[in-house]
Parts: sequence; C-alpha cells; structure tokens
Amino acid sequence: MEFTHRRIVVIDDDSLDREQIVRLLGSDFQILSADSARQGLDHCQNQNPDCVLLDYRLPDADGIATLQKITPSGIPVIMLTGEGDEEVAATAIKTGAFDYFAKKRLDKVRLHSAIQRAIEHADLRRRLSRTRQELEDLVGMATSELKTPLEDIERTLRTALVDMADDGSVRSRSLVSRSADTANDLRMMVDQLLHQTQVDEDLETLDWVDMNDAVTVATERLVDSIQASGAKIRYGDLPMIWGDRSNLIQLIQNLLSNAIKFCEAETPLIDVRAESKSGQWLLTVSDNGIGIPIHESEDIFVPLKRLYSNDEYPGHGLGLAACRKITQQHGGRIWLQDSDSNGSMFCIALPDRSAEMPING
Repeated sequence: MEFTHRRIVVIDDDSLDREQIVRLLGSDFQILSADSARQGLDHCQNQNPDCVLLDYRLPDADGIATLQKITPSGIPVIMLTGEGDEEVAATAIKTGAFDYFAKKRLDKVRLHSAIQRAIEHADLRRRLSRTRQELEDLVGMATSELKTPLEDIERTLRTALVDMADDGSVRSRSLVSRSADTANDLRMMVDQLLHQTQVDEDLETLDWVDMNDAVTVATERLVDSIQASGAKIRYGDLPMIWGDRSNLIQLIQNLLSNAIKFCEAETPLIDVRAESKSGQWLLTVSDNGIGIPIHESEDIFVPLKRLYSNDEYPGHGLGLAACRKITQQHGGRIWLQDSDSNGSMFCIALPDRSAEMPING
C-alpha cells in the first residue's frame, strides 16, 4: 500500500511545535496546517485527509472534544501533547484516537510508522464496513421477501383454525394453533431483523433529542407490560442528545423491556440516570432483575444469541443487538457494567455536544 503523498492535517496552536512536526513529516506527505480546532475541523470536512495529528491543548476547544468530532468521519487521529500523561493517553484512546505521543519523544521513524499503521487500520475498517453493509443489505432483502409469505401462512392457519372449530379434532386444532403461533413468532423476528437493517437509513434525520421525552415515549409504548408487572421506572434530569429520535427511543425501550422481562422480583425497579463525563454523556439503565453473568457481557449483544430458552423468557435475541448498533451509529458505545449487587446495569456513552446546542434550545 502506497503511503507517500497521503494528506495529513496537523492541528497545533504552537507554531514552533507545528513547524517541528512538519519537518519530521518531510516531503513524503501533503500537509495541511491548522492553529485552531475550528480550522482543523474545516480541513477535515473539506480536504478529506488520510490522518490527523491533533494537539491535546488548543485555544478554542478541548483536544478530546475535537477528537470526538473527528472520529465519526473515520479519519484516524494521533493525539499529541507537550508532556506524557497516562490519564490523558487512556482517555484519548478510549475516545477513539489511534495512538498517542508526547511531542518531546517524537522522531521521524516513530511518527511515520504510527501514521502508516493508522492509515492501514482505517482502510481496513472501511473495507470491513463496506462488507458488513453488503451483508446487511442482503439480510434486508431476504427478510423483506420472507415477511409477506409468513403473513400469508399465519393468516391461512388462523382461517383454518376457525373452520375447524366445529368438526376438527382437538389434536388437529392444537397443531394448527401451534403452527400459527410459530408463523407469528417468525414474522415478529423478521420485523426485528428489518428494523436492524434500517437503522443506518433512519439516522439521516438528526436533531436535538430530549432523553426525558425519549424515556416517556418508551414507557408509553410499554404500558401493558409495565402495568402487568407493576414495574416502577425512575428517571429525570436527562440530557439533550444530538441524534435520531426514533432510534434513541427504541434504544431506551429495548433496555426497559429487557429489565422488565428478566425480573423475578415482586416489583421491578428501573433507574435511568445520566452524568457528563470527559466530554461524553454517560447514561445508565439499572434494574433489580436476575442479572447477567459478566462472562456473557459480550455475547448478549450478538444478534440471535440468547442466554435462556424461549420457554423461560420469550424473545428473539435481537433487542440488545439493536441497542449496540443504534449506539454505535450515534458515535457511542454500550456495555454491561460489572457489579456485585443484584440486577444489571447497562452503560451508554454518547458524545456530549451540548456546547453546540442553540441557546434558545
């Protein structure tokens, strides 16, 4: 893979440091310099760079906040700082930086090697993303083709069941009823698969979403199961998130539905909370349910993967997979928090873009 003449954006307000970095890069790259986050972001948006070298301290923005704005584009970022700081390094890598260097330790070989690896990694991610999209398109087409036949099968079986009411044997009616229920179950699974493949398309409509409102709508949709279980859902003082309203509601709805379903307590208790942390909103959904073994913390997000049989807890194993996809599409992540207490706690980290929100809301 050819790495010469790749376009590199250097964002650093210190002219001496910037000149030193440009010298280390040499003539092997096309270099775009920026002395502010605003100018650097403009280069990223309009010049299609292959990699960004980003100073941690900038006059008009925090380096981590700037990193959060760049990473959704898929452009690899290498974070730079005047002094080595393990905490800053950990935060940068966790937020999406490919690598991290103290400027005083930089040399030409290390810098060129890091840029090469960053570009290779980004190219690989793009190829994987294209392949994944092709597979999702295939699943979308297949499930669309399955939906109508399954509806026809269920409708036919229900009609046959009505016709058999007077002259059919008990065993025959039972078999037909079970088959109709199976067809209905498959149709519902196809609907959820279709929803999975449509998340990318839905994210075209982005706006400020009041997460208090999102929880309210989710609870309204779950009113039957909430009333049947006696569940109590507590929330309040949740943030405004930049994203797709319908998908963020679906994210909360899936988590609440799971918390209600997997609870054997007399009264399911569910808390939805949020706090601002390191340039992100950390939302948590905790419950007093049966809990999830921590060694299963990744398997639960795999589509169609189930920890319990359908007889124990009905479902299709797609709800949490949808949660992960929605979260990732919003530039965030979701995970199961390890806890010694009863129940489960799901954590969702989403970019905090409140500084960009209009004053009038």
